[in-house]
Amino acid sequence: MPGVTEAVLEKKKPRKRKAAREKAERASAAQDEAHSELDKAHKNALMEPLHPNEHMMNKPKPFFPVALAKAASMKAKVRKGGKDLWGNYAGIPRPLTTEETITAIRSEVASGQAELLTRMGSLEEMLQRLMAENEKRLEGQWQPPPPDPADAPAGQAGYFLQCPMPQFQDALDAVTKESDRPVLVADLNGQIGTYLQFRDCNMHCYARPADVEPERIRIGLLGALRFGKPFVLDMMSLELDHEGVKALFDAVFEGLFGLILNKKIMKEQQYQKLFSGKEGEEYGPAYWSEATTAHYNFILLSKHPLPPEWCQDAFFVIRVA
Repeated sequence: MPGVTEAVLEKKKPRKRKAAREKAERASAAQDEAHSELDKAHKNALMEPLHPNEHMMNKPKPFFPVALAKAASMKAKVRKGGKDLWGNYAGIPRPLTTEETITAIRSEVASGQAELLTRMGSLEEMLQRLMAENEKRLEGQWQPPPPDPADAPAGQAGYFLQCPMPQFQDALDAVTKESDRPVLVADLNGQIGTYLQFRDCNMHCYARPADVEPERIRIGLLGALRFGKPFVLDMMSLELDHEGVKALFDAVFEGLFGLILNKKIMKEQQYQKLFSGKEGEEYGPAYWSEATTAHYNFILLSKHPLPPEWCQDAFFVIRVA
């Protein structure tokens, strides 16, 4: 039987050799196919733009080692995914066209505007709610009464002062020394008239005809300038009529009221116009002193809290409340 077995084995050897040869041929064919696919992947990777806009640039395509590494890593993706609808291999993004870029930008801007408008609307609603809550809270609080019209400023800025009765004399002395205007006193409590009657001043009442005669006005103004004291014209509650008051002093000589308002009456040459020679030697120019005349002031006394505009333009207003 040993001879039979060896003969059988000799017959089977060609079959095994043929099968091994066919298997080797199939492996070689598969290896060649894999190398061919890898070469194609290398070629496509080298032809692919490295930047989305590189395909628009007319210049030679550079060769980078990165492209080779990228191509080597694509072998599995090429076999699994294949090509997409645009002819690109799976996993490699396609550069956007100009129209697609503009559309994407417009979409982003529109979404940003919508979000901004939404936030602004919410902020406006919150602000309105806070304002409503604040107004509701203020309704229960005490509100101060409106200001009294009598407390409104009665003169130009820098030419108005309001003070109580005990501070009146200090205010009058300061205005007499520093201001370039005569004084209008708004006597709201009616006490200033009584106070001035007991002071060293030449006081004339507008409602008393004997006090407003031209000669009486001349003598009173001359004495106030000579001895340095106030000349007071008490208007009481009568209307402060510019023409009426002006005519009262211009009856002495033309332009006298204007000299009183600009204080030029305190000059020696204007003082000599009031001197007639009948008053006495002590009123003469020889006894005129500028230091003494500096204490003179013209005071227009009224009980109106708000003097007319011409008074506010020409006088320093002191309101005594």
